[in-house]
Amino acid sequence: MFKRLVFTYFVFINSVFLGFSQLPIEKLHQGDIIFQELNCGSLCESIAKVTPSKDGYLFTHAGLILKKDGEIMVIEAIGTQVQCTRIEDFIKRTAFSKKKGIAVARFKSSAKAKKASLAAELSLNYLGIPYDNAFLPDGSALYCTELIQLVFRKVGLGEAIKSKPMTFKDPETGQILEDWQKYYDELNLKVPEGLMGTNPGRLSLYRGFKFIY
Repeated sequence: MFKRLVFTYFVFINSVFLGFSQLPIEKLHQGDIIFQELNCGSLCESIAKVTPSKDGYLFTHAGLILKKDGEIMVIEAIGTQVQCTRIEDFIKRTAFSKKKGIAVARFKSSAKAKKASLAAELSLNYLGIPYDNAFLPDGSALYCTELIQLVFRKVGLGEAIKSKPMTFKDPETGQILEDWQKYYDELNLKVPEGLMGTNPGRLSLYRGFKFIY
């Protein structure tokens, strides 16, 4: 039985990598934005519910492509801190996503794409900064698009990821979603409804991007 389960697992993982075989890893540029649909349970469902994404995707995470020591990496704020992740490990994480969705965007303007490359380099300065699990714009910690916004602003690309009032309300009822209320209750914080912030879905709608995958 155990051998069968192991075999099934490896077949599943291999099928995921085959599904992403068209991802042009060798053609990725430093500074490209990689979007991801994560399966983090009801919280990710709640994130997706309150924020639309490009073409019906349900993006709940984003990072920047970085070329480091001859490898393609993703620099991202995830887990406990800002960190560098091998692109293969980033893809593997998506194996457990509900829709298995990944997309890669690049600035249409070559000049802005060069600035984005510089922004990716600058993001190395924030390695180890704690992850902002409260999504608060106070600068003490960083969540995924907060990191991207910070380094984009430093190179003059702030228009790509503007802060807007955050919402945690069900668009159908106008009430704070139960999962969000529970989440902030556990943090002993008030739901930051209306505070300025960013999210992956909104970033994916920026018209200055072209999606290469």
